[in-house]
Amino acid sequence: MKHLWLIRHSTAETGEFSQPDFERSLEETGIKEAMKTGEYIASKKLIPELIISSSARRTIETANEINTAFPLPVLVESNHQLYNAGFQTLIRAITGADHKIETLALVAHNPGISQLATALASNGAFQMAPSAAICFQFPINSWVEIGAGKGKEIFYFYP
Repeated sequence: MKHLWLIRHSTAETGEFSQPDFERSLEETGIKEAMKTGEYIASKKLIPELIISSSARRTIETANEINTAFPLPVLVESNHQLYNAGFQTLIRAITGADHKIETLALVAHNPGISQLATALASNGAFQMAPSAAICFQFPINSWVEIGAGKGKEIFYFYP
């Protein structure tokens, strides 16, 4: 049995005209949102063994803030291909995870993260708000077996 947390990055600053989107940081509100999301995940006792994050500043900051709520730090793996990625690229990141990992988290951007949640769900569509987290349970032994409609939503949270 595998568990997958899909997390949208927290609220980011609007950014200056000259500032690249990739470099946008979290607002103070976003930091608080990420902390609440981390506390929620920790309260469910399904702490990820690995967090895969887009390499954009706001997603890395979200992953790191969430990580502070866990009893022990979790490895955060940055993946540049996940920056504003569609759900097919996000799926590839998941299927590439080590099969020994039982609980995995993915921190990414909309619309891809919402599209992925919708594709994996056995019922319903999702439009994830900033810092929203959804946990799916999959009756699989390896991440390469993940597929559309195979996920059972067991937790959904947004601060």
